[in-house]
Amino acid sequence: MKKISLFLFLLIVSVSFSYISPSYSFKFSITADFSNDYPVLVPSYYTSTDFWMNMSLMGSDFSGSFSLNGTYLDSLELNFSKEKFGLNVYKNRIFGGTNDYLGLYKFDIGSEGLMVKFSNLYFYAYNSLNLNYLKYEGNNKMFIIGLRENRKDYLVQFNIPIFVNILFECLYTDYGTFSFEKNVFHLGLTEQNWKWGIKYTFAGSEVSLPAYTNVNTTNRHLANVWYNFTNGSIWFNLKSDTNGENLGSLSEVGLNYDFPFFSLSLSKTGFDQIGLTPDLWGNFNITVNYPFNLIGINGKFSYSFGSPAHNTVGTLGEVYYVEFSKNFGHLSLFGKVQRIVGIYEKRNTAYFEVKIPGFQNGEIKLSVGNGDFYNVNTFKKIVSIEFNTWW
Repeated sequence: MKKISLFLFLLIVSVSFSYISPSYSFKFSITADFSNDYPVLVPSYYTSTDFWMNMSLMGSDFSGSFSLNGTYLDSLELNFSKEKFGLNVYKNRIFGGTNDYLGLYKFDIGSEGLMVKFSNLYFYAYNSLNLNYLKYEGNNKMFIIGLRENRKDYLVQFNIPIFVNILFECLYTDYGTFSFEKNVFHLGLTEQNWKWGIKYTFAGSEVSLPAYTNVNTTNRHLANVWYNFTNGSIWFNLKSDTNGENLGSLSEVGLNYDFPFFSLSLSKTGFDQIGLTPDLWGNFNITVNYPFNLIGINGKFSYSFGSPAHNTVGTLGEVYYVEFSKNFGHLSLFGKVQRIVGIYEKRNTAYFEVKIPGFQNGEIKLSVGNGDFYNVNTFKKIVSIEFNTWW
């Protein structure tokens, strides 16, 4: 109740001293699914009202915005900044992700909370995640102390820029008794513009981190080497499992190169399976991309050969992919087709879309099929009509 009262109080105060500029949007769609040879209609609609608040009456240091979904407060952001001090309040907004090399905290969905800043010191409090953390970010250094439920996170990061960059980061997750296995160490040496580099990460077997993190603890040892040249790059990842074993089967190598008319990508995972024929190569992928423009039609042709052939096919095989787009005045056409040829199966799918954006504040879109080719490998008999407008 106190959290709700705080947000309502801040909103009322902000609105009282603001000029509010609203914008509205409305989306309606109806989908007909013919998968069972007869249409199943699924209508849906969504309305949104976004408000931008000009707080000039309170000074140029204030800003804010909020949106309503019907009569429900969907999201909110209030900002105040004065010299070295700053205060931001959020509801259902993405904020506060740490920018350390490992990515201690990373958020992909909106959260509720606030941020208080004084000079280089930041304090973040999340009501929706039961997380509070303090961050100091100085010149080439960072310190973070995080508190989440019964865990504490301590992070130290340094960057020493001389003729090269020397990187160091240490993360310790504190719970129960002290253990070296609760550490993550990250060391690196890179060219100043990151043209080349080598980095090594060690992850202990008892590191306990939340779901909202980018830290990878699936490899006890992970070494990454890369070199970027004019038209491409080459990289090598030396990996182990959580026990420090299976380096040969988990390590990776790859090459990307852009030729004048096409691009080529090569990758191989595991070096314990190498033979004369492709069925003895283990996990690998060869991909060629060719962009084209033919009589005003922009598109791309892609061919890949590897094992697994596709996200949905676990065997050796090929994937053919073509996409194209064309504009006719206010009419926009887009389509893509994919064919998978595996050892035991063949899969075909397609997606087509017609968009009419010719209205001043709206558009109509007609689509056929499912456009998620990564997870869907067969054509779906789905027809959808979507209408969007905003004012």
